[in-house]
Amino acid sequence: MKTKRLIVFFVVFGVVALGIAAYFRFRPSEPVVIIPQEFAHVPEQPKLIAEFTANYHLTDAIDPMTPEGFRSDTKNRVIYSVAFSPVDASTIASINRNGFINLWDRDSTEAPVRVLSHPEIFPSIGFSPNGKLLASARWKVILWDVATGTKINTIETSFNQFAFSPDSKQLATIPVVAKYFRETGVKIWNIQDPKRITEVTTLPFNQSACAVDISSDGKWIAVGYINGTVNVWDYIQSNWLRP
Repeated sequence: MKTKRLIVFFVVFGVVALGIAAYFRFRPSEPVVIIPQEFAHVPEQPKLIAEFTANYHLTDAIDPMTPEGFRSDTKNRVIYSVAFSPVDASTIASINRNGFINLWDRDSTEAPVRVLSHPEIFPSIGFSPNGKLLASARWKVILWDVATGTKINTIETSFNQFAFSPDSKQLATIPVVAKYFRETGVKIWNIQDPKRITEVTTLPFNQSACAVDISSDGKWIAVGYINGTVNVWDYIQSNWLRP
């Protein structure tokens, strides 16, 4: 009798277990909600708003300054440096391999506002932070008056690297090592009056400098040298920097 009860128990247990297993195996699955995949929007392509081409004659410019030996063939029009005015983004400067500087008005593409001439090949250009001066540089730095397009002064250098201080009152340049063998660091000039530039000091180093920049807060000056060294100087607290 006891054996029969055990058999019935196991049979009932097996039926219940199979029923439970069949329920979970064959029960209707919940509908899968498909969430549409979202992709990042493709950004719009930059829009060309102006194009300046040096295919004009110097006499087409407003109040031009005609460089000596001007030629307008394509090779000589290769642009080597461009710069925005920091105070007026509609004013753009460019310089080609032969040193011809064009001051452009962004909204007038037919001809440059002014045409200037740096007397060396492969130069670079840059505006002073106050936007009043434009510097062109190769083996010398020439300071130009942006408003009038006139040349103000010239500083002898040995490389086309220079840096304005944030207040536009000082200029850092690399000395002419070929002339002054002891001056292998970086020179600091007082350019508050660009017509009467005075030398402030030289940051010394026993290797020739080839790069220079002044921090945007005016606290530091960094100088790079041909031996791979970079020096950072305390610029704002130096006792040789006087207003």
